[in-house]
Amino acid sequence: MQKPIEEVAKNLYTEENAQKLENYIHERNLYGFQAFARNFYGAMHQIDNKIGRIKGEHRKVDYSLKDMCNFAFDFYLDFDEELFDTIVSTLHKDTTQYHCAEPTDKGGRNDVGLHLSGENSKWDKDFLEVNLSPKNSIAGMIQVAHEMAHILSEKFQKMKIAKEDCVGEIESKFIEYAYCDYLLKKGIISQEDFEEERKKHNTTLKDEICTIYQENDFLNILCEVDKPLTLKSLKEFDHIAKTDERFRDNYGPIVRRLDDFMKNKERDGSYFFRYVVGEIVGRTLFTEYKKELEKTGAATETISKFKKFLDTNADINLEQAAKTLLGENYMEKISNEFGIELPKTK
Repeated sequence: MQKPIEEVAKNLYTEENAQKLENYIHERNLYGFQAFARNFYGAMHQIDNKIGRIKGEHRKVDYSLKDMCNFAFDFYLDFDEELFDTIVSTLHKDTTQYHCAEPTDKGGRNDVGLHLSGENSKWDKDFLEVNLSPKNSIAGMIQVAHEMAHILSEKFQKMKIAKEDCVGEIESKFIEYAYCDYLLKKGIISQEDFEEERKKHNTTLKDEICTIYQENDFLNILCEVDKPLTLKSLKEFDHIAKTDERFRDNYGPIVRRLDDFMKNKERDGSYFFRYVVGEIVGRTLFTEYKKELEKTGAATETISKFKKFLDTNADINLEQAAKTLLGENYMEKISNEFGIELPKTK
């Protein structure tokens, strides 16, 4: 049973937690992140109101992990031979380690990450770790292609200049749609499967946006209290969250967000933000890709922009990424894709 919000709040306001919170915010540059992301909050609000939570149920499949990987390889080879070679050569490096399992009903861990050796590292050498334990479903098949997309960004991760908070999921979200389109054309999945995948994307997008809202409310209030944070600051935070009309109705979620921060959970709002950005930009890019593919039979221009994005320095920001992939009028294209009103870019 969940504790009452007042009880949760009472346990949070300690000097130890004030210091812990200040360290957390400083380490993750969350104030700076909030300012950086502000221009996209308007888009999130409109999308949140527009999209309904309709859970997509993915059809089960009876493929082995090898089958799923081969489907993904076939797609990448068809998509772009150079990118296919990048993935294959990376997977065959001696420094690539695998932790894989056959598909199951629940699935397991799926991610790709680079471990870097160094003075303060527990690793003896740099190596890429690939974890694949997909579900035995259409979603599992897509997950495999998604993780392979991250291999394309391996060299950027190695630069130790993180781009992941802002644009680290654009390539994988775009690939998810392009891969589904490929599977549909090959008759491996049905139109119904494709629509279920879109429903899943919509539901996930809305849930992630709501999480970011909570973080934004939380940071807005913290911006109004004295810094560095102290026990007095946290009590002032509590007072503002309870009494200010801007935040009062959202007091429960705000305090829960604070509880999350105090427990140092990894999946904070800035983590989810990259998935939201990935969906917004990646889906819009997929529409560009699809139009060019249908018009010319080969999406050469769109793929060229995609490769240019992959080959950009690791510190590329959101605006630069959007312009690289969608052009100067990227806000207008996003507006058209999601049926929302955003400022037109010059």
